[in-house]
Amino acid sequence: MDISNDKPLQSKVIDLCHDHPLAGHYGFRKTLELVLRKYWWKGMSKDIKEYTTSCDTCQRNKSSNQSPMGKLMPLPTPDRNWQHITMDFIVKLPRSGSFDSILVVVDRRSKSVVFIPTTESITADETAKLVFKYVICKHGVPASILSDRGPQFRSRFWKALFNMLGTGVALSSAYHPETDGQSERVNQELEAYLRCFTSYNQDDWAELLPQAEFAHNNSYHSSIGMSPFFATTGQDAEIGRLNTKDTPPSNVPEANRLKERFTTIQNHLQSHLEKAKERYKVHADASRRQEVELRVGEEVMISTKNVRTERPTKKLDYKWIGPYHVKRKINQVTYEIELPSAIRIHPVFHISLLKKYIRPKDPSKQLPKAPPIKVNPEEEWVIKDILDVRRRGRGFEYYIDWEGFGPESRTWEPRWHLNDDVMLREWHARNPEKIGPFAIVAEIMGGDNVTGVTGVLSHDNITDRCPVGVRQVGLDDVSLRVGCQT
Repeated sequence: MDISNDKPLQSKVIDLCHDHPLAGHYGFRKTLELVLRKYWWKGMSKDIKEYTTSCDTCQRNKSSNQSPMGKLMPLPTPDRNWQHITMDFIVKLPRSGSFDSILVVVDRRSKSVVFIPTTESITADETAKLVFKYVICKHGVPASILSDRGPQFRSRFWKALFNMLGTGVALSSAYHPETDGQSERVNQELEAYLRCFTSYNQDDWAELLPQAEFAHNNSYHSSIGMSPFFATTGQDAEIGRLNTKDTPPSNVPEANRLKERFTTIQNHLQSHLEKAKERYKVHADASRRQEVELRVGEEVMISTKNVRTERPTKKLDYKWIGPYHVKRKINQVTYEIELPSAIRIHPVFHISLLKKYIRPKDPSKQLPKAPPIKVNPEEEWVIKDILDVRRRGRGFEYYIDWEGFGPESRTWEPRWHLNDDVMLREWHARNPEKIGPFAIVAEIMGGDNVTGVTGVLSHDNITDRCPVGVRQVGLDDVSLRVGCQT
């Protein structure tokens, strides 16, 4: 059927063949083929291409099958050992004694490692003490630390401690793992070592860490052309002799010859590091496409590859969130993005985790960004929907979907942050099984039907579970008389 002269019908056909659940939000070619089964109009390929490319739902939920953007930007090569270090945690290990995690510290120059058994629940204070004991006291204070942005490294106490020591915490760009690829490779090597030597019950790995550390530091590393032991001491460590004959002691070398040898080693080390860095860059760049230049103010989507949302499973979560605006360009492959305050992640991203957002031409298909309502002296946002409620301390928090913002901006808000009591009452009426503040629940139950007063309940004796026959209620900030539902 030729519908070249019916623009409204063309839009409805594209919507049906792309957006409908039985159409499946497929790409340009499959949508075009589906439309061509019954309809045709002049320029239909261009229209369908524009529609599928700018589909808001597709931009959020589909993985990119293109090679990542952004050439590798190697970190500067350190000029002395233990000047720049990386840190990472290996977690979720089977318990070994009192430990279930490993703190991995790597010297970026000599490739020397320190493996420290610890727990996943370790605090920033405890982490700092471990680093001070096992790294700083043995190798001095580093000039910078590259971390994985875990909760331990984001801690204010952690940063304050290292600021006192004169150390700048140089965190990598947000969620670009190749910036801290060194720690990841060491983690893989350590895990392989432990798999080889740990017991069947996997409960002795903490005892193996000193041997694993020795084996790593005494093994040849192609990136530096020697072992970490040789890079730091000028000789490899012995792992034992096969014969029983004693080796005659060697003459003590002259001081100037020792100094000359160490100078040669350090020059050799520096040269190998530069060559290894260049080889890695060439290898990484070969699998990347030319990056797209992003302009300040331009709208982009952010990959959720390393972003956790409140949704039940990551398998079915959004692939991209946004759109957000580019705030500034830091270098050729790193950008700072203007994020809402509710999203508590570092706003600097590698370009491989960004893509341009294309707004649909049809306004009804766009996700509008509603400006905040100005309430003196604070800003207030409009609630789109209430999704859930939970008890928090002595009060309650509601999971809010905000009008004009994407699902990634949903937040848990305390009851006193919300001033739309009508919406709260209506939501509890639709969800009678949910806990909530007594005043709202009691009103829904009906004031005249709340009888049989059992006494004054305080925050100390109210529980999450009610006895059989008692309507479950909650408290906000006051003690109230409650009873059984008639």
